[in-house]
Amino acid sequence: MSTIVITTTEQAEAFMKVLMAEKKAAREDNYASERARPIRWMSCTCCGESYQGRQWWNMDTGYGLGDCCVDRCGASRTPDTESETYGVAGIHFLIQATGEEVAPRQYTPDSELPTLSSLRGIAPECTDGVDSVDFVRNIRDQEPDNDQPIARARQIVSGYGDDGLPMNLVDILTDLMHLANFEEIDFDDMLGTAASHYQDETA
Repeated sequence: MSTIVITTTEQAEAFMKVLMAEKKAAREDNYASERARPIRWMSCTCCGESYQGRQWWNMDTGYGLGDCCVDRCGASRTPDTESETYGVAGIHFLIQATGEEVAPRQYTPDSELPTLSSLRGIAPECTDGVDSVDFVRNIRDQEPDNDQPIARARQIVSGYGDDGLPMNLVDILTDLMHLANFEEIDFDDMLGTAASHYQDETA
């Protein structure tokens, strides 16, 4: 996602004119231009969870109000009701409630999933026998279930950044190494324990 840097009053005024034009165009003909936008997988601006919706002019690219946080953010669930911040119910979020067909999610190919090769260089004894591709595939492919560890992991990882689930997972692991070092915790030992737990839970 690109960043717009505004340094002058003229630039700010020009940018506001663009936003106001988008705002006006979005509302014309019963949101005709908005309904024509493609439905895509987006990230909830509130919690980071993935959902299917349309881009709204007043939200950062790739972000919007997820179905999971409509009530939390005080947006209306009534179809065609606009929130200037989040868009229109049934058009930008809560699309599945309208019965409109949505495209299946496109997952990252297995060949592009991260491996534990970098970790094996740090803690080879702890990571022996752990198949990282299977581990990431489980997080990626299984349906959310709030009572399962995969659902908890998905929520944490998906909200950690903008680079997609696999790279977010790498970033989390890297940051955990920094934290463990700062707190003088043996990361190799913790990783070995986690690997043991994972093997027990998937046996």
